[in-house]
Formats: sequence, structure tokens, C-alpha cells
Amino acid sequence: MLEKNLQRRVATLLRDRGAYSLVMHGSAMTTSGAPDIICCYHGRFLAFELKQPKQNPTPLQAHHLTRIWKAGGTCAVIRSVNDLIEFFDVIDAEIEEADSAAMAKDFIMRDVRD
Repeated sequence: MLEKNLQRRVATLLRDRGAYSLVMHGSAMTTSGAPDIICCYHGRFLAFELKQPKQNPTPLQAHHLTRIWKAGGTCAVIRSVNDLIEFFDVIDAEIEEADSAAMAKDFIMRDVRD
């Protein structure tokens, strides 16, 4: 699948999942090596570099993904729609776990306050 077709399908999937996303088009006004897509999903900053199967990010693209990760964001190289679905399965599980922990903490604190 061409990267442009993958980009279109990924953008649709992100919208269907309720994410706010921006497709970063390379131009003289954008930063070289910036991820192809950035988005916010359930309060998390996500960045995606889209690649053809067996292709890897350039060193500059890898540098940007590393900086995002070090700043607390989550990023991934996506080579297919299935890659993105698997990525969201992991993210959704993390969100569910964090929500459960927050509810348990709130329940414990309610006991302490009462």
C-alpha cells in the first residue's frame, strides 16, 4: 500500500476512535523529520511515522521520535492499518488499567475521608 493510501486509512481510523489528529505535510514551513501524524487520544500525545513495509525511519525521523518519547509522548512506526490497530489495543489496555487504578485510589480515599 502506498504511504499516501496508508495515511488516509490511518487518519480515518484515528477519527473513528475519537482522536484529534493532524497530518503533517512536509513543506518549507514545517520541521524536517517531523512525524507524519500527531494526535491526542484520551489525553495522550501520540506521534506516528508512516512507512512502507521493510522501510525504516531516516535518522532525522528517528531523532524526532526519540525526542517525543523522552518528553513523555508515545510514538510508533506504522507500516499497516493492522499495526495501528495493535498499537491502539495496547494503548487502550493501558488507559483501562490507569482508569481502574484511579477508581481504586478514589475508593480508598473515600474510605479515609468518611
